Parts: sequence; C-alpha cells; structure tokens
Amino acid sequence: MKNIGILIIVLLLCFSCKSYDYKLSNLEHKTLTFDELPFEVKKYLANRPKCEDYNMLLFVDLADTTNYIEETVGTLTGPWVDYEKVIDKRKDISYRINQGVPPPYIIFRNKLYIPDRYDILCGNSIVEAIYTEYQLK
Repeated sequence: MKNIGILIIVLLLCFSCKSYDYKLSNLEHKTLTFDELPFEVKKYLANRPKCEDYNMLLFVDLADTTNYIEETVGTLTGPWVDYEKVIDKRKDISYRINQGVPPPYIIFRNKLYIPDRYDILCGNSIVEAIYTEYQLK
C-alpha cells in the first residue's frame, strides 16, 4: 500500500510539471531576407512609423488580433522575465519564445516572423535583418 501511495505522488508530480508549450526550435522554420518576406509583411514593416513604441507582438492582418495574444511569463523567484508566450486562442496552443530572442514577433497567415536583431523598426534595420519564419501549428 505504501508503494502505491509513492507511485501516485510521483505520477502527479510528473504530469503536473509537463509543459504544453511548443518550443520554436521544434517548429518547421526557414530563414528569409527582407526581400523574401511575403509582400504584405514587407509593406507593413516599411510603412510603420520609425522608432515608435510598439507591442512585442505585431499583426499584419488585423483579423489575427482576435486569434493571438502575447504573454510574459515571470521567473518563480524575483521580478525577472523567464520567457514570452504567443498564444493561439482558437486552438488553445502556446508557443514559447526564450529570453534573448529579439522582438517584435510578427504574425501573418499562421506564420511567426522573428528578426535576428533588436530595434529593427529604428533606422533601416528592417531591410538588413534576417528573419526566421516559423510555421505555427
């Protein structure tokens, strides 16, 4: 009977600690230059006011604003950021973006575009940046 109790506790701990976030590295992805981005994404980035305050998550198509949200997950101790999550509210799926990945995170047609450098919206960095396109599930 004692072994069954220990087994139940171990199973509860194992299942309660499981994360249901998709890691970006596990998603299908490819690297693109600015010229290889979809026309709508290039147009959106080129027409944004430079160096304005912006959210970490940008939507090329405003219809996506009802489908996706961004959430900051803090560390267990202290006021620090552990990682960011992009959540697909329709499918109840979240995508984990590790600390140190430069924003903004751009959503367009079930794809997530992330630049390789910070502050791409200031100056001409949008053209120089390399983007990783992730196919969202």
